[in-house]
Amino acid sequence: MSAARKPVRMCVRCARITDDPVVVSEVHQATGPGFNVYACSTCAPHFPPVPDVLDLLEEALASRRTTEEITADSRASGRTQECESGEHDECTPMEVYESDDPAPDELPFFSITCTYACHSA
Repeated sequence: MSAARKPVRMCVRCARITDDPVVVSEVHQATGPGFNVYACSTCAPHFPPVPDVLDLLEEALASRRTTEEITADSRASGRTQECESGEHDECTPMEVYESDDPAPDELPFFSITCTYACHSA
């Protein structure tokens, strides 16, 4: 029986090959397996600690508003529920000019404005 092979990885910071790799990041993917990112023991202290995904989930769930809270906030503010829940950003009017570099006295042909009632001012 042969001795177990030591893991050999390339350091993400200094690009040296190390036989003492330290996991400094976990990359998750929507499809397929994720992967770990390694650093040598010299470079590893330069990276923040890898967060526990369960801690991140707890934080996200704790800061999440319920549908009832979003509805109440939208009624109080006069904005749509989409605005209150952050589903779309504030829109800014877009003015269309004849040239890409309008002169100071050049007026726009037309302006495109937001159709959301909560954005009209």
